[in-house]
Amino acid sequence: MPIVYWTLLILLLLTGCDNGQARSEKPLILTETASWQLSLSNADAPVETPLQLTLTTVLSDNKVPAAIEADIVGISMYMGKIPLRFTAATGTDDTERLYKAEFLLGACSEPNMQWQLNINIRYNDGTVDTLSSKFTSSWH
Repeated sequence: MPIVYWTLLILLLLTGCDNGQARSEKPLILTETASWQLSLSNADAPVETPLQLTLTTVLSDNKVPAAIEADIVGISMYMGKIPLRFTAATGTDDTERLYKAEFLLGACSEPNMQWQLNINIRYNDGTVDTLSSKFTSSWH
């Protein structure tokens, strides 16, 4: 009989770890311009979980980015500057170009943290496109 109680106790403890809230795995479009779309892989932006930013463009061949500089900084609380490195990825067709960056957001004392994303896209002709967006992460 004691083994039954121990088994029930262990099962109760294991099931108690789930808070029952469904987490969204849907992407979130952070910003969209005539030339660019910027999306986040998970709209909830959970902390300490790998996330991915995707830059999508249908720019012509003469407007290929020479460099993409980007970072994320905390607004609610200073958490340092998170540098992002975008790499080229395969698009869905010949005119679409994708650039992806993976990153982690650190946990903070606040359950919902607001962040600022800044991106500068530099071209060989010297022009620059600037994108920025705010988003919120969560750990609950």
